[in-house]
Amino acid sequence: MTTRFNTDGYLEAVIGQRGLSGTNPISATMLYAKGGLFGAVVDKPAETAMSKGIKVQGDTDKVIDAELDRLKVISAITEALCWTRLFGGAAIIPIMDDGLLNTPINYDSIGQIAELKVFDIEQISALPAKYMDPKKANFGMPIYYEIDVGNGARFVCHESRLIEISGDILPRSYRQSSALLPWAGRSAVDEAYRMILDYLESLAMAKNILKRKQQGVHQMVGLAEAIKEGMEATVQKRVGLVDQARGILNTVVVDKEDAFTVQDSSLSGIKEVIHEFQVALSASTSIPVTILFGRSPGGLNATGEADFDTYHDMVEGIRKNKAQPVLERLISLILAQKSLPQKKPDDWFIVWPSLKQLSEKETAEVEKTRAATLLDKINALDRAVGTGALSERQALEYLESEALFGLEPPGQSGAGASKYASQT
Repeated sequence: MTTRFNTDGYLEAVIGQRGLSGTNPISATMLYAKGGLFGAVVDKPAETAMSKGIKVQGDTDKVIDAELDRLKVISAITEALCWTRLFGGAAIIPIMDDGLLNTPINYDSIGQIAELKVFDIEQISALPAKYMDPKKANFGMPIYYEIDVGNGARFVCHESRLIEISGDILPRSYRQSSALLPWAGRSAVDEAYRMILDYLESLAMAKNILKRKQQGVHQMVGLAEAIKEGMEATVQKRVGLVDQARGILNTVVVDKEDAFTVQDSSLSGIKEVIHEFQVALSASTSIPVTILFGRSPGGLNATGEADFDTYHDMVEGIRKNKAQPVLERLISLILAQKSLPQKKPDDWFIVWPSLKQLSEKETAEVEKTRAATLLDKINALDRAVGTGALSERQALEYLESEALFGLEPPGQSGAGASKYASQT
């Protein structure tokens, strides 16, 4: 005769209240707020991109440099890049004294930029009004944006005052068929966060395997009949007494008709499985395992240099494609300020410091190469002047254009700053 088991009674009798309850889905924002890997895959590339700061070539009087520090531009762009990776977009709005936020920038009346405000794309919505001239580059783009600053407070901002940073590329058809902003991009964490959850689950499973490496098996006579008779509490108490005795005395005492054995489980393959989860997470984030998890490179003669090169290439893309346009726009607005000294550089460009930390030997070799290159230029100019191919004035103009030996182009008054700001 086959005995029917009451499954609910079995779980209640053997496990009691020790069972694990299910977990509810958590949003990307809440996961990011937890930090750890969720925070690292968002923050690390953004922070690395801006960690070395920038150099503005041609800013001989450090006018731009001082303003970048005053306005905390590097911190603002770092924050915006983080929100771009998390939400798919962000924007910086300079607070200036040229007019109201809902009016176009008056580039000839910018007295001073007071501060920079950073907003993620979930705080920004486009109002219905759009540019409708198909001959213009801004055709179909919103004229006004509404910014939600929290607690029910909102304000309207003219598009000329909003400096956007798009996330990863999204198909145009997808943006047009959804409620997304026309410059919205793809979040960098959608797939990454799923992989992190899988990885954390694999760690939890590995931990459970370690806990159950030596699994006790209690063969209890009359178990099925006791459950059938509704004696779950008695069964649970009996199981608890055995566990308690084993935990205190490392000895198990059971009825002579019962049996208690310990089964030893193998741990082989667990390390390899966890590593594969790490590799999958690395692939979804473009951050090498050695950097994301702080692991030493594996294999013979492994230095990890290839990993760092790959990571630095990705970060350089963030610098050039996302941060640099924002910096150029902000610097042009900085130079349009009337409160700055009159001597403003008209000819400037951004130089990104190397992400790679050079050794003293490597630094010396770089300096030696630069000195040799400069000497070659001087010798070439000397020969050109000596043969009459160039005049001394032309040679001087070349040195000024290259900002060599402390020289700079004449007549740098910053008069073109307002015009340039309005075109960027």
